[in-house]
Amino acid sequence: MVAAVARAENVVPRSEPSLPTIWDKASEEVANDSIKDSQGWFNGLTYCTWNALGQDLDQGKIHNALEVLVEHGVAITNLLIDDNWQSLDHAGANQFERGWVDFEASDIGFPDKLSGLTATIRHNHPTIRHVGVWHGIFGYWGGFSPDGGLARRYSLRSVNKERDYCDRESFIVVDGEGAARLYDDFYGFLQKSGIDSAKADTRYLLDCLCSSKDRRGMIKRYNTAWLEASAKYLSMRVISCMSMIPQLLFSPELLLKRADNQDQHKLIMRNSDDFFPEVESSHLWHVFWNAHNAIFTQHLNIIADWDMFQTTHDYSGFHAAARCVSGGPICISDYPGKHNLTLIKQLVAGLPDGSSVILRPSVMGRSVQAYTAHSEERFCKVATFQDISCGEHGPWTGTAIMGVFNMSTQIHSEFLPLTDFLNFKGSGIEYALRSYVTGNIVVPLSGASTRSLVRLELGHRGYDIFTLYPLLPLHGGRQIAVLGLLGQMTGAAAIIGIDVKADDRFVTTRLKALGSFGLFMTGPGDRENPVFATITLCGKSITEAFQAVEHTMNGVLLKLDLEGAWKELSPSDQEIVVEVKI
Repeated sequence: MVAAVARAENVVPRSEPSLPTIWDKASEEVANDSIKDSQGWFNGLTYCTWNALGQDLDQGKIHNALEVLVEHGVAITNLLIDDNWQSLDHAGANQFERGWVDFEASDIGFPDKLSGLTATIRHNHPTIRHVGVWHGIFGYWGGFSPDGGLARRYSLRSVNKERDYCDRESFIVVDGEGAARLYDDFYGFLQKSGIDSAKADTRYLLDCLCSSKDRRGMIKRYNTAWLEASAKYLSMRVISCMSMIPQLLFSPELLLKRADNQDQHKLIMRNSDDFFPEVESSHLWHVFWNAHNAIFTQHLNIIADWDMFQTTHDYSGFHAAARCVSGGPICISDYPGKHNLTLIKQLVAGLPDGSSVILRPSVMGRSVQAYTAHSEERFCKVATFQDISCGEHGPWTGTAIMGVFNMSTQIHSEFLPLTDFLNFKGSGIEYALRSYVTGNIVVPLSGASTRSLVRLELGHRGYDIFTLYPLLPLHGGRQIAVLGLLGQMTGAAAIIGIDVKADDRFVTTRLKALGSFGLFMTGPGDRENPVFATITLCGKSITEAFQAVEHTMNGVLLKLDLEGAWKELSPSDQEIVVEVKI
């Protein structure tokens, strides 16, 4: 796979526009851009209206859903207004028979217009940093309406398309030569209306045009027009949906990437078909499909989106765990009032300013078993990794994370080899392995010993997330593992850096979020005398009220309530630094 993608990169002309070059051009043109504010888009919890409110959408339902989220204590960073906000023709017809009339929102469901809707949302919900809308690549599922404002502004023509689940042979579109003006106008309108992000759907339709001349004249032009407008007006806060067609997957925009590999130079792209809450057979397949697609898409200049899910569902924990290890965004689409708060708290962590963040690992999650078929009903193992700055400590560069999902409808057990974890060192390093579901910690493990296999049993809909922590040596023969935030599924992804002064038995950890911080030390503890001499947060001592010490068979676990300690200490520095003297 690596060789194939490398060959494709060499075939693509370097003169072609890529995401980094498109981004640089837009950054030069737009003086008042919000590039620095894009972290919320990538790392904040998103709420989407699609499964939650359906296609019978109006501004009242959106406002009500947001108020209900607040009442239940669910803090979101991004709002995505999905299908049926647009001005469309043929009211009452199915979505494939309806055409796009105008840029402005429907005056039936949105009398305050798009600008009025976004202004009210931002006024009532200041924690929502980004508001986005859905649209099709040709405007809507049924293309453009032959009547209305857009028909008068742009040159439209009918094109034939292949029959798919949309049983329609032709629809009306703007010709490829007009795509750049269309998207520049449309996204400019969205920006003026308070919209700063978008989900571009139905992109596969570019490849469904029957005429090769139409495909040749539209695919590249529409793709470039959309990306340039996305960078210029929305700071690339966009989701590319239904876009897994060869012409897009092997385009220079997705193949050519910048060496710094920063998120804002990547495109969020849907990695599979939709989440179907009502289709029982779809849920195991959805996770399996995404994990295996990521074997390929990890090599593209994208952040893979495993789609939204619901937190009150038979498979809610299963889907939540999969999204956490995917390395992509996390989007929920709960029915108003039906929220699993316990689960949501496992997805996000608090920041000192009162906002929240999802804990995305550094590396895109993907299956470690490329040749295991879904029909075999085995575990689907999704491996990812968190890069961590570790000072001068040897070869260690981070922490490996693996989500394990039972693809069987029965109880199933397997052995989990340490070699399945990314960046596993077969010798020279010992590890601690922690189960998120049980909280159990197994130490020491190493590739050089016989203890390199762990038996795991999961029931139907069963899952677990395992984190493999390198054990760092201290003077006196003990070892420690910095566990990160214990209450979050990918809590190790909260760790930015670790510095261990072995001789002084001093451990410093820099974190990106607050929560229940864990540090594990091997060997027996003294229940009468404190094992940990001093514990500070940003240089201020953490009182015993926010400390807990658990003695286990294998060692001692220190838990710190950093949220409670932060409120009590009120550090002036927003950087979260925990220091422990052992």
